[in-house]
Amino acid sequence: MSIYFKTNDNAIVKVKEYVIENSTTIKELREDFPNEGSSPETALPLSGIDAKIFTKVIEWCEYFNENQDDISPYDDYTSPHIIKLMEANEKLIEDKDKKEENNKVTNENKEEDKSTNENKSTNENKSTNENKSTNENKSTNENKEEDNEPTIEDKEDNKSTNENKEDNKSTNENKEETENKILFRPLILTEWEQTYVKCNNDRFYRMEVINGAHYLNIRRLINILAKTFAEEIEGKSTEEIRDYFAVKCDLSEEQIKKINEDNSWFEGELVVNKV
Repeated sequence: MSIYFKTNDNAIVKVKEYVIENSTTIKELREDFPNEGSSPETALPLSGIDAKIFTKVIEWCEYFNENQDDISPYDDYTSPHIIKLMEANEKLIEDKDKKEENNKVTNENKEEDKSTNENKSTNENKSTNENKSTNENKSTNENKEEDNEPTIEDKEDNKSTNENKEDNKSTNENKEETENKILFRPLILTEWEQTYVKCNNDRFYRMEVINGAHYLNIRRLINILAKTFAEEIEGKSTEEIRDYFAVKCDLSEEQIKKINEDNSWFEGELVVNKV
């Protein structure tokens, strides 16, 4: 099945349905307009991208869907491996919540039992005091000693509290480890992608492509293009980065001087001569 799209330059682009599965924007668009897109007359509107860039993005989508086995499973949130890690992380959080709820109920029950025992002890002491008024001081001192001495229940409560703390610590460590597996992983480009991101060695064309990928919300494509930009500007000076992106400095000489003076702790100049 094919779907028709109308780009912002009024071009009609026909795309196979499975090809654009990675685009969150298109998924939401189809949910909002389920009966449109089946013909050029009912083409779904894409207001944030033109036909040239949309076609370039579709080129990568076609490659991704036909060559997923060649792509490292730890590079993309949509891979089954990453989904499994995320589900494991959610289960850890769910188990932690259940354990905390159970501990809360257990502690409430212990508090009720403790309160009952205290009331019972108070009533017994009251009866003893009424019957043996001559031993009042002695009985009071004995009760104080008993109160100060930790009971078996108190010891059990402390033991249970320490065990709960250890369980919570272990759960948090497991959660952090799982999150690290999800968040910190290498982004490895295939040979085809390494050629694709060059965009005919035109970085301004690449900027348009990454903007198109962002508009269509295709996570991996955004990541591999951003990685390429980051690697190319790594270690460059302010001026070099400004030249790279063809950005003109609109600060006055006085503003540049003040910025550098205010940040004199930084080795070198944050802002140098204007382009």
